[in-house]
Amino acid sequence: MSEQAHPFDEAFGQAIDLGNQIADNDDKADLWDIADGLLAGAVQYWLYSRQPCGDPRCEECLPISTAESRSAELRRLIEQFAEESQYFTPDRRQRGPRLMRRAWRAVALAASLASVSFVPGRLAAAPVPEAERGPVDVRRTTLVVRDVDRALAFYRDALGLKVVYDQVITRPPREGDAPDADRRMRLALLRANDDFVGVIGLLEYTSPRLPEPPNEAERPGVGDVILVINATDLDQRFERVRATPGVRIATEPYLTSYPAPDGKGSIAVRFSAVWDPDGYFVELNQLLGPAAGTEGR
Repeated sequence: MSEQAHPFDEAFGQAIDLGNQIADNDDKADLWDIADGLLAGAVQYWLYSRQPCGDPRCEECLPISTAESRSAELRRLIEQFAEESQYFTPDRRQRGPRLMRRAWRAVALAASLASVSFVPGRLAAAPVPEAERGPVDVRRTTLVVRDVDRALAFYRDALGLKVVYDQVITRPPREGDAPDADRRMRLALLRANDDFVGVIGLLEYTSPRLPEPPNEAERPGVGDVILVINATDLDQRFERVRATPGVRIATEPYLTSYPAPDGKGSIAVRFSAVWDPDGYFVELNQLLGPAAGTEGR
C-alpha cells in the first residue's frame, strides 16, 4: 500500500492538473486567464483557512489579524513559491517584460483578495440607521408543515432557534361546515438573534388535516420559498442537520463567493443547502465578510 500523499503535495498537484484539464478542454482558452483563476480560487481558500479566532490575545493569529498582515503574508508566500519554481527567473531580459507584468498582476490580485474582510465569530445583527428606517418590517415567514414536532427537530434542535410561542389556535367553522366543526391549528414561532424580525413560524393544521403535498421537488421552482440562514459554526451544525429525520441534503458545505454590491470585490461565503422535513429549501450559509448593505458599519 503506497503512502498517502502529503496534503500540500496533493493540493499542489491537483491545481496543476485542473489547469491542464481546462486548457485541454478548450484550445482557445488563455493560459494566463486559467492561471489567474486558479490563483484567485487558491487565495480565497487560503483566506478562509486563515480566519483569526477573534481573541485579541491569541499569539497564533497575530500575524494574520489584519488585512495588511494577511496581504504581507500572501506576498511573501507567492514570492517564495515563485522563486522555488522551475519556471521562475528574476531576469526580465530572459523572460520578457510581459511575463514580469503578469507575475506582478498575480501578486496584486492576491493583495486585493487579502484585503477582503473575513469576520470571525458572530456577525451581529443591527437595525439600519434611523434616517433610513421605513414603516415596514419583514416580521415573519410562516411555513405550513405536516407536524410541528417533526419540524422543531430541525429548526429548534438542529439549527438552534429558540421557541418563543407554541399554542393551539381554534377558529369557528366556515360557512357550510357542521356547527361543531371547529378548525384547529398549532402555531410555533422561533427566533434567532432578533426579537422582532426574522421570525420563523411553523403552522400545522390539526383539524381538518391538509392533504399530502405532491412528489418531492429536486430543485426550487417559481412560487417556492428559499430560506437563507446564517450559521457561524456551519461545519459543526451541518452534522446535526444531516442527522435530523426527514432532512435531504442538497449541497454539502463549500467555499464560494458573490460579487460585492459595488462590483469591485467579492463576499466570501461558506454555502450549503438542504430540504427540510416538509420539503422547504433552506440555504445554510456562513458569511465570511460584511453582508450586503452593512458596508458602512
